[in-house]
Amino acid sequence: MDQAGLVARAAQPARPASDFLPRDPRRIQRVRTLRPRRDRIEITTEDDRGARGAIEVRPVAPSIIRLHIGAGAARASRLLDADAPASTDWSVDENATGWSVYTSAVSLDIDREPYRLRLKDASGNERF
Repeated sequence: MDQAGLVARAAQPARPASDFLPRDPRRIQRVRTLRPRRDRIEITTEDDRGARGAIEVRPVAPSIIRLHIGAGAARASRLLDADAPASTDWSVDENATGWSVYTSAVSLDIDREPYRLRLKDASGNERF
């Protein structure tokens, strides 16, 4: 066994998984529209090249809000257990800078321009 070789290899930075590499990196610049639906919120965005994109916001439990950025939000997630929470009571309010999505435990602030997300706990402390 080549211990020096193992140590040298362990010191190398990890390679990111190929399915997480950006294929065509873009930055979301602004929110164009926000449409509340019965079980989710559909957001239309614009990126730094002027192309439109989509974000789906789905409050699924008082302390869990799922985000899907990009196409394919209707597909079932490979990351979720079949028994994962699927719905909770929520509301959305518009304000001067964008919108806020509320559950009983958290709020998600969505700024129009520049695009920004902030997750806050029930005390108003920013968590993300």
